[in-house]
Amino acid sequence: MATQTYELTHNIFYDNSVYRPITRKGSEGLYNCFYDSLIERVPLLDNGLYQTYFSWSSLLEAIGDGNFLEKYEPVLNLDAFCIPGNIIDQENHDEILVRQFNSAHNCAYNHFLNHPELSQENLLRKIDAQLKFSTNPAAKALIEDTLIRYRGLVINEFDWARESFAQHLTWDSLCGFPFFYSERCTKEDRELLRPSVRKISEWLLRIFHDRRAQGFDLSSFRLVDKIQKELLTDRNFIEKIEKEQRKKNLRIYIPGLLENPFKDLCDTDYIHFSTFGMRDPVSLEPRAGIVFTADIKEVVYTRLVLQLSVMRFLCSAETSKLQLFPGMIFIVDPNSGAIIDEIDVSTMDENANFQIVIDELGPGEESYVTFNR
Repeated sequence: MATQTYELTHNIFYDNSVYRPITRKGSEGLYNCFYDSLIERVPLLDNGLYQTYFSWSSLLEAIGDGNFLEKYEPVLNLDAFCIPGNIIDQENHDEILVRQFNSAHNCAYNHFLNHPELSQENLLRKIDAQLKFSTNPAAKALIEDTLIRYRGLVINEFDWARESFAQHLTWDSLCGFPFFYSERCTKEDRELLRPSVRKISEWLLRIFHDRRAQGFDLSSFRLVDKIQKELLTDRNFIEKIEKEQRKKNLRIYIPGLLENPFKDLCDTDYIHFSTFGMRDPVSLEPRAGIVFTADIKEVVYTRLVLQLSVMRFLCSAETSKLQLFPGMIFIVDPNSGAIIDEIDVSTMDENANFQIVIDELGPGEESYVTFNR
């Protein structure tokens, strides 16, 4: 019987765009519609043998603090650790980069470890406030396995929770921090600084690889998002589009990537889990999982293509110890609760095309790439 239970266990992750609607008070019909359409697609989930993943990002978004990084004072400011413009003239180039990187890490970690909004008292207050709204009886088991379970962790294992929370937010912040602001640089300096930025991204990829190989689940998409934005704003990419369009003076808009490094916490997690899988509660080995989101399918698809193009390359490296465990993403209608579409990540091609919107600029304007409307 134990073997059968293990074989039938699924690992699932709820994006906050689905989690909050189906758990809120009075949403029994929404939850039942969601559940019925889910069982229609994955009948084995009706046996109740599944593990719900609920990350620290899930908790923040569930209690209404998804924009925590810009909502509360003191706000984390890493600008002091930007790569200095004169680094290209310095003989100790790598030493300066290491110092900037380590200093940014220590600053972020201490910021979150000691942030007043992340105290035990404040976290319990916010969780309890959310539990007054998350009272859907149809979702009782889900609420107990997420908000209530985390409430117990904050009460009984707060020292561990505090450090784990700080590490989670520190990693997310470092992956989102550009280490230089292109709009503050000349065109020439911008191109000269790119190799230094790429070196820091390579360090972060190495940290991700090593920690993942050791059994730690660092989220990967915030880093991929930054790497891809750096590549997509490179002059070579812009010239490629100009050549294809036989025009210059273009505004090249790529929808789907993260618009704000301080938000979209759960979005980074669900892209990560849908490609790297989730750790099985029995074996602790990663297995393909199931993700639910209400995001637009085209946006999800673009993010997955860009995620896979980086991570399949990383996993195929000669010394890599990583393996992808691609799963399923179900797209949920937040108004009805019904699953309206799905993406089988295992069948996706990292070389697939993604949406690019091109508008002409006025005469004399230089072509550029943007990720914001």
